[in-house]
Amino acid sequence: MPHSSRFCVIAQPRTGTEWLIDRLHRHPAIACHRDLFHPNSIGHRLPAALASALPTVAQRDAAPLALLDQVFALSGQAYPARPWFGFKLFLQHAQEVRRQVRLSSNWRLVVLERRNKLAQYASLMTANETRRWGSLVEPGPDGRVPPEAALPVTLALPEFLAWMDKETQRYARLRERLRKREGVLELNTEELDERADEVLGLLGLPGTLPAPKPRRQWDAPLQERVRNWAELDAWARANGHEDWLTI
Repeated sequence: MPHSSRFCVIAQPRTGTEWLIDRLHRHPAIACHRDLFHPNSIGHRLPAALASALPTVAQRDAAPLALLDQVFALSGQAYPARPWFGFKLFLQHAQEVRRQVRLSSNWRLVVLERRNKLAQYASLMTANETRRWGSLVEPGPDGRVPPEAALPVTLALPEFLAWMDKETQRYARLRERLRKREGVLELNTEELDERADEVLGLLGLPGTLPAPKPRRQWDAPLQERVRNWAELDAWARANGHEDWLTI
């Protein structure tokens, strides 16, 4: 049986999307793919035999809606017992696809935003430095999760403020466009542990999501991963963001 329903997780990098879509994909009624429109890859969960039919990244970018329809069809073959098809999409990727999922009532939408922009930016810069983007860390044979090494990074305040302003504007534009739209659930990263099951409610599915896998990528406190922490600490306290300093 092919998929009959669709949803999209709309977010930005380092907001917990992998943690959320991993739990969604482990639900027996949901096939949730990754970032189908990453600039360098097509983040699917198809078996190799079906994935071989996918186009190149360049071909995908020339016809993004065709790629979405193709993955939808192939995913229905790969997961015939799962009625729901989903994937994640970042705000700056695939404009045609963003417009499609936003305007079509066939799509349910989950909008995920991280309130703590300082932690998000630090995670983004650390990932850039280490070239390690995966946020889901599997336990070892002893059941423990060894954290990865995080190089300390310098977060230039002017660059952080410019980035934060752009992020805030992107989400504000999206919310305005979705203001009267039904079938939308907004979540903050900081409340995912408590509210993740609401995604099932949005999809009309009973029960709860499978238990989360470990998701801490870097074990050191944020202040130990930022070289110019004193500068950022002073800025956060002066601008009412003391809660961003303790994560």
